[in-house]
Amino acid sequence: MPRELALDNGAMIAWTGLLAYQSGIRTPIGESYVRPRWRIDEVPVPWREGARGVFRPFRP
Repeated sequence: MPRELALDNGAMIAWTGLLAYQSGIRTPIGESYVRPRWRIDEVPVPWREGARGVFRPFRP
């Protein structure tokens, strides 16, 4: 995440969505909902180095 956007929560959510999309994660609208108690260690992050999946850093 670009440092200048790191203070904007909406930008951080959008950036995470972009990384997920680039990694092949797709969530149909009918399956998208808020999970307020979703543990951070249960969230798939295939764009991270060492994680399962393909790591492709985004370069604007």
